[in-house]
Formats: sequence, C-alpha cells, structure tokens
Amino acid sequence: AVETNRDWGSSMKPITDYAPALEYGVYDSTATIVHDEPYNYPGTDIPVYNWD
Repeated sequence: AVETNRDWGSSMKPITDYAPALEYGVYDSTATIVHDEPYNYPGTDIPVYNWD
C-alpha cells in the first residue's frame, strides 16, 4: 500500500494548508464558537434562513 505511484495531494493537505493556519492563528478550530440563533434583516421581522 505504500509503494504506489498515486498522487499524494489530499493526504498532504493537513500538513501544507492547515498546519500553517493553526500556527499563525488564522484558523483556531478549538476556540471557534458558532452562534446558531435566528437572524432577522435589520429593522424588520423578516427572518433570514440558512444564513450560517
């Protein structure tokens, strides 16, 4: 399984993309809070659906 001629693209993504983002504080998955609450257009009672 190790000695194949396949491209390594997706297996390197965590190292090449996510590691620098975590190192420089661009992406912090452990401290990200998603506010999943209803949202209305400002000044109206019209709800926005699927906004997050």
